[in-house]
Amino acid sequence: MVEIKDNNGNLLAIIFKEKYRYGVNFVTSSDSYLQVGLMQHRKGHIIKPHVHRSVDLKVSKIQEVLFIREGILRIVFYDKNKLKLCEKILTKGDIVVLIDGGHGLEVIEDCKIVEVKQGPYISKKHDKEIIGESL
Repeated sequence: MVEIKDNNGNLLAIIFKEKYRYGVNFVTSSDSYLQVGLMQHRKGHIIKPHVHRSVDLKVSKIQEVLFIREGILRIVFYDKNKLKLCEKILTKGDIVVLIDGGHGLEVIEDCKIVEVKQGPYISKKHDKEIIGESL
């Protein structure tokens, strides 16, 4: 697991490389807008059937999870002030949880990516602010 933090120690992202050893834990804090858990269970384990109750929640920050199914992706991380911090390479099986700050992506090798974020989708006009022209 790799944590990406800004210069003030604020958590911007968490990266799980394909070979990460799962347990049963949620990797985002309980007050995070997106709850992300990584779980591994042994054969025969049962999770009791359940439904999730309707709860009114206020979401003021969009967070994302990217799962790289195939390919190679370069991700560049930016702090809340839109300053470039670092970059990482993600490959098949890697997962990144984007919690805060900004990010840019460059496809290095053809990719298949699963993206999960809160909805409903607003529109490109209101969903994001472009912070740079190129990586």
